[in-house]
Amino acid sequence: MTDRLIFVSCGQLRPEERRLGQRIKSEIDATPGFKAYFADTVQSLSGLSAHILDALRRSSGAVIVLHPRGEIRGDDGRVLGIRSSVWINQEVALLAYRQFSEGRAIPVLAFQESSVTLEGAMTAFIINPKPTVDEDTVLAEVRRWLAEEASSGAGDETDVFQAKWDALHDDDRSILAALIAEGGPTSKSKARAAGLSVSIASRETERPRFFEIGRQS
Repeated sequence: MTDRLIFVSCGQLRPEERRLGQRIKSEIDATPGFKAYFADTVQSLSGLSAHILDALRRSSGAVIVLHPRGEIRGDDGRVLGIRSSVWINQEVALLAYRQFSEGRAIPVLAFQESSVTLEGAMTAFIINPKPTVDEDTVLAEVRRWLAEEASSGAGDETDVFQAKWDALHDDDRSILAALIAEGGPTSKSKARAAGLSVSIASRETERPRFFEIGRQS
């Protein structure tokens, strides 16, 4: 089974924030069945946005840490609260949209510095954030969450397909590739005419039951 990808969204403005994000990533990577994405480890500036968007699309869960960034003021100048990173707010909004559009829950573990005010999508997507960013407390809670809750998230469908594809024999891949290349509504009948009506799933003694081609209707 492929590892579940956990998106780590943590501030990187200060050294202590980057260190916390890196330690969370290391904790997740050290846990069997999980791997972490933390943007601090991406070196290509040109590909940074693409990397982040792809990781948000593929992630099975998220660990979010909200550090203070600035004051939120009303039209009268009155301080309404303290905001967190705009970047992290955008990542949370994308995860919230994914959860809505896919119709399935994305497990989230969130921490916030006590002064931070939740805004926008965060108020609906983040439930009961832990009011601390203390490193030892955060890491202990991450370990508990990975053991008890994180596995409820759906696995990465791209990785699942790749694992199944890799498990096939070469002749099975060739047949699938030929059908895909031919395409169109007549591909099934052409495959039968060419003697390619093969039930891969029926070869139970040879390989796992992943696909069945040319099934008689």
